[in-house]
Amino acid sequence: MNETNPVYRVIELEYLLRNECCEIDPKKITDTSFYSYRHINRLFTSKNGESIKSFINRIKLQKSAEYLFYSSKSIFEIAIEVGYESTSSFSKMFKKTYGVSPSEYRKANKKNSLLKNNDIKYNSERFLTQNVRVKKLTFRTGISFDEFYQLIKTTYQATNKNNENFMILWDEDPQMIQSKTSRCFIAFENSNSEQLTDKIPILRGKYIRFDTSSFKMFDYSEWHKVAFSLLELENIEMRESTYIEHFTFKSLESINSFYPQFISTAIE
Repeated sequence: MNETNPVYRVIELEYLLRNECCEIDPKKITDTSFYSYRHINRLFTSKNGESIKSFINRIKLQKSAEYLFYSSKSIFEIAIEVGYESTSSFSKMFKKTYGVSPSEYRKANKKNSLLKNNDIKYNSERFLTQNVRVKKLTFRTGISFDEFYQLIKTTYQATNKNNENFMILWDEDPQMIQSKTSRCFIAFENSNSEQLTDKIPILRGKYIRFDTSSFKMFDYSEWHKVAFSLLELENIEMRESTYIEHFTFKSLESINSFYPQFISTAIE
């Protein structure tokens, strides 16, 4: 993509805000985009349906919800981590968005330790976006597993004719979304198939890839918590929200086989 293209500038800015929203300031935004703040904010709002300020606040609170859900960090540590100066201001904004206090949210999602199995297999890798073709999917928040399976299957059949393996890319954790719609991206690596037009989300950097045969004893929705806790034990910082599910084409044969072969989660 042409780096002078306004769409490219907005995508680059979105990547920056997702990963540095807790430390970002207007000058860095203008330095990154090469536009005035007013102009880039107008472009950003047009593409994303919300202003830069609104986006930053939403991502900060989603990150805090992920920390509360997945990590053992204290509420004070989480508040500071996501850019609040005090637990009181953080708690006020969190309750306004999620309807409960941070401590109530954590308590409601608290589960027994899932890490009693030492056979979880994982290795590090770098995810490269070259030659990856992507189709963006937007769907209502709270969609059932069966509906999501049918959405992926229908999209796969409409965009692929070669029995390719595929990936589902996430740059937001669907469990933490506080809007009416969620999104993900279905992606293919084989460059021989029909080219898709959607732009890939920027998924740079290093990932830890987990063999999901290790997760068979866990509920499908719990794998991220397991991964987060395991890496926390080894002092490896996860970049919340960003992860990739790797599927074989056979996983779409039935809803019972709709389970990723590998899961890659982004780390710092």
